[in-house]
Amino acid sequence: MKESRINAIFSFFYFVGLIVIAFIMGAIVIRYGLPPSRSLINGFIAAEAYIKALDEAEQDQEVGKKIREELAGKSESNIQNPKVTWNEKKAFNGYTLISTGYLSTPILVDMNGKIVYRWNVPIEKVWSSAIGCTNIFRVGVYFVDRAHLFPNGDMIAQYADAAAPYGCGIIKVDKDSNILWSYKGFVHHDSFLTKSGEIYTLIQKTIVDSIPGFEQLPYPFTADDIVKISSGGKEEMRISIIDALIGTPYELIMLHKGDGDGDDKFDLFHTNSIDVLSAEDAAKFPMFKTGQILVSMRALSTLAVIDPVSKKVIWAYHGFWRYQHAASFLPNGHILLLDNQGHTEEGGKHSRVLEFNPATLGIEWSYIGTKEHPFTTSKVGRLQRLPNGNTLINESQNARIFEVTPKGDIVWSYKLEKRNNAKHDYSDATFNTMRYTAAELPFLKDSKEAPPKK
Repeated sequence: MKESRINAIFSFFYFVGLIVIAFIMGAIVIRYGLPPSRSLINGFIAAEAYIKALDEAEQDQEVGKKIREELAGKSESNIQNPKVTWNEKKAFNGYTLISTGYLSTPILVDMNGKIVYRWNVPIEKVWSSAIGCTNIFRVGVYFVDRAHLFPNGDMIAQYADAAAPYGCGIIKVDKDSNILWSYKGFVHHDSFLTKSGEIYTLIQKTIVDSIPGFEQLPYPFTADDIVKISSGGKEEMRISIIDALIGTPYELIMLHKGDGDGDDKFDLFHTNSIDVLSAEDAAKFPMFKTGQILVSMRALSTLAVIDPVSKKVIWAYHGFWRYQHAASFLPNGHILLLDNQGHTEEGGKHSRVLEFNPATLGIEWSYIGTKEHPFTTSKVGRLQRLPNGNTLINESQNARIFEVTPKGDIVWSYKLEKRNNAKHDYSDATFNTMRYTAAELPFLKDSKEAPPKK
């Protein structure tokens, strides 16, 4: 008995001694900058920031709940009564899938702006806590920033929030809003749906350890990975955009510093769109191959194409745009993108749509709005080139979606009224926009609008 007590006392002081020695060695390492002091310091900073964010999320959940309750009063009225104009002869007829800060899940509207279908999947039904997800309940404004429809009414919905690290996850639901699967992670901004049902998306992470040759970057900072998710919701592939750049002629773009947003200091890439080159369109892009991935890095004002086999950037261009979004391959060999802040006529930071030719590095077409119908969204935004040649434009921050002809004539417009009591600049924004034909959505023939859940 006496011997076991002595052993217990010895073990206690042994472990205390180890802790003291480790503390002293850690202090020496950090004091004199010995390896791995940088990793330790960055780790402490990242851990402190993460703990603080989680603490704030828990403390302010009730605040977020109250904000959502306040916004809900006007939301239903606003989405049921949009301002719509429609040139039936020139517009591309169909149904538009829209997600907004007004509602937690998307709606499908006809050309008159009437809601023909909606899904009811409140985020609390999928993820009940902000812990381990993101600060969705703290900010109080969450939304679907990207959605895709299947012919049977199934929907892919990507949930996001206005606070970094962005995103909460992706879900797939059926037409009756039953959850088929969910993928949890800091997915954000955009996703691409293949014909076989696979999803390519972006996921944010924090870089703590310094990168050899790039020690001057402001560690810790956020960066992005490309993630491929199977049709069943399982992760199949991941590509680090940082690793994709390193060792290529384009790696020094990581040192480019943004000149307009405070977030640029820590959100060095802010990758905000992703598109995959199809076999049908690849013939028009001799410099690229089927399956290669186009990404838009907003903070760098740069487009890049990444090969999924080598996992390296094979092309990048810092062009005529500033803080761009919504870059996509076009069937004619060009790239469509939203230049959020690159139109600076009359001293302002206005927006424009550009059709860029990567072969000649020239601008083939642009839309900049008019005095009667100005066009500005300094952040966010979405584009779609329609089969008839028109372009669907989502002017996100003004909650306005409109369709223009190649000549720049507006032939369809959908506008939501701003709410006076909105507490966040994303509360009234429109995020996802996608036009579908009736033939692409046969489930609508036997469906009626799902009633809003109380």
